[in-house]
Amino acid sequence: MNCNNPKEVVSKIDLLPQELLEYVLCLPFVSFKDICRFSCVCSKFRNAGNSNEVWRCKFTQRYPDLLSNYLGSKVYTWKEEYRERYLCGLNIRKLVYSMSERFYYKDDIADDDFECILQNFNHIFSRQFIVHELVQLRDLNCIQNLTEKYYAEKILRYVGHQYLEKCWLEYLALPEEKQTLEKGAILFAQWCNPTTNIQEDITSQLYRLSHLVREELQQRDCNHPLLQINQDKIDIEATESLWLPKDCRAILTSLNIVLFHHLKFHQSMADQIVKRYYIHEVLKSHTGNLISLGILYIILAKRLGVSCFPVLSPQHFLLKWLENPELFVGQQYSYIDISSEGKFVRRGDCPYSGHQTVKNDTVAHPETPLKVIEKISWDLVDLGRQIENVMEGQTCMLNGLELLNLITPEDDNSRILLARVYNQLGINLMKVLSIVKEVSVRNSVSKRLLDFLGQDAKRQLAAEIIKKSEVVVPLLHSNYHEVKYAVGMIMKHCKYHYTCVIYGWDPTCKANETWIHQMGVHNLVNKEHQPFYHVLVEDGSNRYAAQVVPVVWCFLIG
Repeated sequence: MNCNNPKEVVSKIDLLPQELLEYVLCLPFVSFKDICRFSCVCSKFRNAGNSNEVWRCKFTQRYPDLLSNYLGSKVYTWKEEYRERYLCGLNIRKLVYSMSERFYYKDDIADDDFECILQNFNHIFSRQFIVHELVQLRDLNCIQNLTEKYYAEKILRYVGHQYLEKCWLEYLALPEEKQTLEKGAILFAQWCNPTTNIQEDITSQLYRLSHLVREELQQRDCNHPLLQINQDKIDIEATESLWLPKDCRAILTSLNIVLFHHLKFHQSMADQIVKRYYIHEVLKSHTGNLISLGILYIILAKRLGVSCFPVLSPQHFLLKWLENPELFVGQQYSYIDISSEGKFVRRGDCPYSGHQTVKNDTVAHPETPLKVIEKISWDLVDLGRQIENVMEGQTCMLNGLELLNLITPEDDNSRILLARVYNQLGINLMKVLSIVKEVSVRNSVSKRLLDFLGQDAKRQLAAEIIKKSEVVVPLLHSNYHEVKYAVGMIMKHCKYHYTCVIYGWDPTCKANETWIHQMGVHNLVNKEHQPFYHVLVEDGSNRYAAQVVPVVWCFLIG
């Protein structure tokens, strides 16, 4: 055969049976573009190129991570599935590439700016397609396109929260006995880490730990009734223990040995670390705080058929379980002290609050899983105020407050605080007005504060409208002699000691009045009537810093 003659080559390929043509098209080095071109040659090639099996193979080769969304029993038109996923990827990348120009002058992006993302895609798996494309863009192993990676991460967070909001509403709609702590703890960790899928890893780790406890129990008591039941058969939604008290104690003893002695789970000396609240991080590092270790203990005990209940106090976290059901009400429960490696303690001996001890079971009333989630959400808010990294602190606060807004919509304190944070960041201003309107109906005590928040949100919205219509005029350093420093200079703040690089400046402070008031700008020399610099700090945070402060800047290099 003369390979230099295209007509002769085509005539030979044309003689191949349909099955062989499809086999060739399924080879990994044949791209979808090759198939489309191949299909344009003749009707026989078109039939091979339109084969459902060929396109299923191409989809599998290019998007293997998405196959878990498809049911094996259902028939799909794989060419259309491939087309929808491919076009979704093109549109998402086009959107990401356009965001830098749209939001360059904004410190943060409001949820309203993302709403069009999900609205423009109507496929049943649109969310999965969007997340898959964004993850691929974010995880590129190169130092290029860092701006696109930044915005991809922003969109991932928004899309993740939109999906998780529905999951939380489904959880809240369940009867109280079905609102398990395991579901709540996983949702909480996923809510605070919306750009990473952690659920499967958590479930597999919990299964592994339960299996290790079973192995330990078998060495101690091979006839224990737990060993006669498959682990998957245990109802984790049961409110009562499945075994006799002595059998429950044996299980808890084995659990203590596995967690605290074999695997060395322990309480961190630095409890004020955000990761210590997330169950997947606790499972990974074997380190947590008192609450997260207690949550893990309750979940594992439940998977082994023992019901333990959380007891919250301002300074301690205890577990209680029904060991003596035949006694009086105040003497039925025994306690587990997680801070002492799961030590069993009597009611009168276990710590409760400071130097106090549990005097009766009415004081140590067990809390529901939702109350535990509410408690750790408030802990996140408090931690966010303490974190030095501004961006990390803001994210921490927003995670806690937005979740509280979802699970406790009647809590005026959390909603007002969320509105204040939104105003300070200049985002979600329409949500601020909605919060103000709803809370004002039932809360007259905070009327003055609510009126201020509403007026500030309206002022910022009006300023945004004006700013959109303005023509951006480049600022020339030569026109502003009072501006001492320039873009690109690396500086060190002599008061707060952080190193940063200047990436922008304003001749006077352009922040909103709320920010100016909260940051104490009125206490500075010249107040807001002086140059302010946009700086990128070495910890990754962005700050807006005045030129003249009580202690001057120190110029390093630039």
